[in-house]
Amino acid sequence: MIYLKNMGLLFAAILFSVIVAEFGLRILFPELNKPAAATRDHSDPLLPKQVSHKHKKLPNTANFDELGFRNQVADCVGSDVPAKRILLVGDSNIAATFLSDEDAPGNVLSKQLNSSNEYCYVVDSFGVSGFGPDQSLFAVRAKTDAAHYDHIVFHVFADNDLGDLVRNNNFFDNEKLENHGYCYVKPVYLDNFLLFKAIKSAFYKVFDYRIVSTYAEHSLGHSEKCSLPKYIDRYADPQKSFAQSLERSETEYKISSSGKIVPYMMNDRYDVSVACVADTAALEELQINATAIFKEFQEILDDRNIDGTILIQPSESDVTDNHPGSRGELARYCEKYNPRNISDFVLRGIQNSGYKGGVVDLYDTFENCSGCYFSVAELERDNHWNKHGVFVAMELLSKKIKY
Repeated sequence: MIYLKNMGLLFAAILFSVIVAEFGLRILFPELNKPAAATRDHSDPLLPKQVSHKHKKLPNTANFDELGFRNQVADCVGSDVPAKRILLVGDSNIAATFLSDEDAPGNVLSKQLNSSNEYCYVVDSFGVSGFGPDQSLFAVRAKTDAAHYDHIVFHVFADNDLGDLVRNNNFFDNEKLENHGYCYVKPVYLDNFLLFKAIKSAFYKVFDYRIVSTYAEHSLGHSEKCSLPKYIDRYADPQKSFAQSLERSETEYKISSSGKIVPYMMNDRYDVSVACVADTAALEELQINATAIFKEFQEILDDRNIDGTILIQPSESDVTDNHPGSRGELARYCEKYNPRNISDFVLRGIQNSGYKGGVVDLYDTFENCSGCYFSVAELERDNHWNKHGVFVAMELLSKKIKY
């Protein structure tokens, strides 16, 4: 009886301490005492979309309409000249939640295209963080079903996009891209408490181990198909991160081969297996899948009489030395590494597909352009292009697609 009483007192003391600590943290850090704002809408089980939200670290809000398009800053509304509609699709670089609306890729492209008065260019920009080329193709299908476009820009991020073709597991017999829904991560209830967040943060700083407090859900209700691999910190010790990323790529291929899906936005890693030409069965499958995507993209252009451009954005890790794990350090740990490997892999897929449209490969333009990406001082270790990088890329793109 005394034992039970003592255990009860101990439990009460622990509970009281937890409550005091939680409320103390909420008083000390009121700015953290807010539920995380949703950044994506999963109401469509086949195609998630970005929603308006304020950036966590930067003083800007990214605004999206009900269709998932970035808000347009139009230059020629009411103009008498003929209109040309452009569809720009891609990943978080196109969503560009780290930039204000006027500096987002779609609006910058619109401004540059409208520098002449021959046409009124209207750019619908549909980007979603976590997208790979497969989900971008699904977006092209859906958006061209809903509206007519004169030109489609298909963005590929030569950093982590190729791995999505394994992670998302959307292929059937490696021939036809099938949309079987997607997995995405959701936070556990404990993430509502600041004390739990503090414990996670302390654990990571002391033990270099990240507690992943999420679970996976499938958009069509098949959550048993979702698999959560080990978290990889791509900016940890380069040699350690390199080995872990190779291990992760092999793990993801095994997950895909077993018919399961890795949730999108689950710490998408740099495609080190492609960059280092690692001897894995996944590389051959990746090339087949990439080729199939660009082949269908060409078929959509032909069927709907649309012009197209594929925009290849190189990884910051391959064109700069801004962060740990960039090209200089990769070359030390990987005998077959070449900074162009990932971009060339994408180009081979395009060439093998029979694609006939335009291609804008930004590698040469972005090489050694540290100012085209966020610096550590600007946004820590973020790997997206910044305002300057967007301007440079859209300037080249506008020259390619201008009628």
